[in-house]
Amino acid sequence: MHKYLYIGWVLLLTCFNTNAQTDTAWSAFRLPPLAALTEEAINSSPQVKYQQSIILRDKANIKERKKRWMNKVFMDAGYSYTNNFSVTNINSNTGNVETLALKNGGNYRAGFTLRFSLFDFSGAKHVTQAAIQEKNASENQLLSIEREIVWQVTELYKNLELAQTLLHIKSEKMQTLALQRQVAEKEFTQGQIKIAELSRIIELTSNAHQEFEQGKNSYEKAYLKLEQFVGKPLNSF
Repeated sequence: MHKYLYIGWVLLLTCFNTNAQTDTAWSAFRLPPLAALTEEAINSSPQVKYQQSIILRDKANIKERKKRWMNKVFMDAGYSYTNNFSVTNINSNTGNVETLALKNGGNYRAGFTLRFSLFDFSGAKHVTQAAIQEKNASENQLLSIEREIVWQVTELYKNLELAQTLLHIKSEKMQTLALQRQVAEKEFTQGQIKIAELSRIIELTSNAHQEFEQGKNSYEKAYLKLEQFVGKPLNSF
């Protein structure tokens, strides 16, 4: 009687096979250092790269505004050639020319001009200061982005670490119950335990296997989330 009942249970629970030989690739995986993952996430972040380009733009604006005063400086240079004659002081009595002046030569000119408005004295400084403040704001925004990335990587890292630890526990529980089931099945065929006890152990084993699969799914999700956020395969570190 016990023998036939045992055969029935085996046929009924074939779909709930709890073979302890499971995929153990997850157990061999070793998490890379958190610092390495954080650095890679920051370096590959599009937000960080965008903010860095804004900072470069702000620095260029500061240099340009500091040099605007040079637009107010004008330089002038030139050369001209002239022939000048002048006759003066003619004596009315004698009719003689007392003074004759003849001038031949070239003229050179050079100079520069400064043109400033009242705004150039009062407003230019404030304009430059505003550009500096814009750069400082951009740098602070970059720091905020980097801190947020550090926090997100840390959170994902801890989630994966926890998922792996829980999967180890579920795996050990599943394997332990699988051994208990083997013993219970043997005892049942020998008439040492009743079918109710065998059913209880089989149910526990099946539940353990289900928990293990759920834990494995959680682990794989946590692994992929961290890998995608970092932007580089975790097994390449």
